[in-house]
Amino acid sequence: MNNVIDSVANVMQEDGFNFDQNPNSGAISLRIPGRVGILDVSIFVNENMNVLLLFVSSFYRVQPDRRGEIAELITRANYGLNIGCFELDMSDGEIRFRMSSFLDEVNITDSFIRRIIGVAATIYDHYLPEIMLVDFGEIDIDEAIYRTEARILDNESDVMH
Repeated sequence: MNNVIDSVANVMQEDGFNFDQNPNSGAISLRIPGRVGILDVSIFVNENMNVLLLFVSSFYRVQPDRRGEIAELITRANYGLNIGCFELDMSDGEIRFRMSSFLDEVNITDSFIRRIIGVAATIYDHYLPEIMLVDFGEIDIDEAIYRTEARILDNESDVMH
């Protein structure tokens, strides 16, 4: 599996990203700019399951008293997503987006690596502003879903490439 992580590291170097690599697990962490702040991207290989895991998160933490409402929002968002899913850590309010792929069923090319990172980061980045607005009580869940889906439709080529 090291060859997969090595491939990810090579693509990140080619594309000029600064990244860290855990010497024990090989996991790669990098930071990329988003619409409302820096996005944290983590890429792991679960060797027991032969799975590539990618997580996108940010600085943002949901307020404790709003986590139930945000859990409903991300559940409704997940229902409409074709790939990946949002997760909410109810203990600390962290929201992350997860994508995964079985390694034995895909050809891990430079294009695949760029696409999985780009799609995950773009989806997270499209949803985060409305998640924050719901968290602060400025819009309701229905409005958040409507706004985000409209923005994704307007930028569909950006989300998928």
